[in-house]
Amino acid sequence: MPELGPNDLSNIKKLKERLNSWDYIHDMSELVKDYDQEYIGSGSESVVVRHKDKSDRLVAFNYRDIEPKRAKEIFYLQRVFSTLFPHNFPHFYASAGKDPIRENISGTVRKQVIGFKGSPAEIIYPFKKVEKILSDLEIGVSHDSFFENFIIGEDGGEYYVDTLFLHDPYKFQNVQNWNIDKIVKYMQDNKYTERDVDIVRTSIERLKSKDVKPSIYVE
Repeated sequence: MPELGPNDLSNIKKLKERLNSWDYIHDMSELVKDYDQEYIGSGSESVVVRHKDKSDRLVAFNYRDIEPKRAKEIFYLQRVFSTLFPHNFPHFYASAGKDPIRENISGTVRKQVIGFKGSPAEIIYPFKKVEKILSDLEIGVSHDSFFENFIIGEDGGEYYVDTLFLHDPYKFQNVQNWNIDKIVKYMQDNKYTERDVDIVRTSIERLKSKDVKPSIYVE
């Protein structure tokens, strides 16, 4: 799928094979350069490179495949959160899980957050405010609070750049308790656009549904 990665996925497949064969991953930036990718960073679950066709987007390739259920969860959670909190969560364009039929690589395509450069940035949109609103709206979600998962953007937003989990990462039962009407009312009271309200409502409905068919989710 061209949207999910470089024009030639064979390089990433070779890289992934080497990653899976190592007990300890080292010199990641040099390793990625060996396969003609612009290295951005890496974490415990994925390596991030720049999208070759769209320079403002990043592609995070998972070291190990994820199931379509998890790909669905990542995609729709990110749509909800990047719409509710556009200065705290980057937009995701696609999410892919393991496909039993066609060859593909698990990962996500996301908009790059440009970090503030120079003197320390003033945080205009703190993540603590996000946590307060989620508590008020009774939205249950899990995130890794490790400091390296946050970037202060040029807009003053404190961005969470890792992926989110429902409280049970492999079931959808907890999202059943999310009150869509309450969330919609919050958005209407705070002057979100009708389109944004519709995106959040539809995404939560998809999360509530246990139906998982495609392995690749694209906006």
